[in-house]
Amino acid sequence: LTEKMKIQEEQAVNRELNDLQSKGRISNSHLAGGQLRFFVDSKRSLGQILIKGTCPKDKAWIEEKGCNSFLRKALKGQNPQEVLVQRIAELYGMILLSEEKLECST
Repeated sequence: LTEKMKIQEEQAVNRELNDLQSKGRISNSHLAGGQLRFFVDSKRSLGQILIKGTCPKDKAWIEEKGCNSFLRKALKGQNPQEVLVQRIAELYGMILLSEEKLECST
């Protein structure tokens, strides 16, 4: 991407974040907790919860990993809490494994 396109994309993301903040869907504490990379966009009227990225690379990563597809399927299921907690446990396991590999390599 050209520098001008990158700036335009960042401005679009900032406008989207400001819009979500003004509608009360996201707060600065939510952004800080995710280190400004991802945020939750909750559209209660539509019954949707989506994970969004704050930059094009993060948005692409979310789509590539199928995060929002998983969320939609999980939330439509019989027991969404169990499915979501199972996925969180799997992610914690992957994080721990990565940390252990880093410790062994240092």
